[in-house]
Amino acid sequence: VNFLTRSIVQKEIEHALKKETGSKFKVKINSFWGTNIAQGEFGNSTALSKNFSHDKISAQKLYLETICPYNKISYKNDKLNFDSNIVLKFSAEMNEKNLSEMLKQQVQILDDKIVFKVKVSALGIKTTFNVSAGLEVVDNKIQLCNIKLNGTSLKASKYMYIFNNLTNFKVDLDKNTKAYIKIDNVKINNSIVNITGYTLIPHS
Repeated sequence: VNFLTRSIVQKEIEHALKKETGSKFKVKINSFWGTNIAQGEFGNSTALSKNFSHDKISAQKLYLETICPYNKISYKNDKLNFDSNIVLKFSAEMNEKNLSEMLKQQVQILDDKIVFKVKVSALGIKTTFNVSAGLEVVDNKIQLCNIKLNGTSLKASKYMYIFNNLTNFKVDLDKNTKAYIKIDNVKINNSIVNITGYTLIPHS
C-alpha cells in the first residue's frame, strides 16, 4: 500500500511542477512517515529536471532536495497546497546554450570564464568589445568579476549585474504561495556553470 501511495503522491507532485513551470520533473520520495504518506506527510525527497526552462531561466539540469525531516503537502482539485514550510537545497547546471538563451546573445565558456561580445554605439560609431569574466555571488546576486574588455582588466565594471532574475525569481505555486531563492555559490567548471543555493516554499 505504501509503495502504491508513494507512487501516486510522486506523480501528483510531478504533475503540479509540470503545470507550474512547464518543465518535466522526476520526483522521488525516499522516506516517509509510515502510512501517513497518504496524508501527504514525508521526509526526504528529491526532484530532478533535465532541460529545465521557466521564467527566463534555462538549465540543462535542475536538482532539488528537501532538507527538513518532516514535510507535508496536500493535493486537492488539481491544486497543490503546502501544509508545512518546505526548505529545499538546489543545484542548477547551465551550459553555453543555456547562458546564450538567458543573455540573448552568444556566450562561450572558456576555462573558468564566460566570454561574450558587447556592442556599443556612440557618436554614430559602432564598436564591438570582447568581454571575458568570472562569476561570483554578492548580496544574493550573480555578477561578473575579474572582467577583461578586449584583454584589459576593468574594475569599474565589477558591479555590472547579470542573471538578476535569479534573485527575483519567485514561483507562484497555484497562486497560493511563493517560493523564494537564496543563492549560495556559483562556479564554472568543465564548461558548466553550477549554481547552488536554497529555496523556501512557505506554508500556504
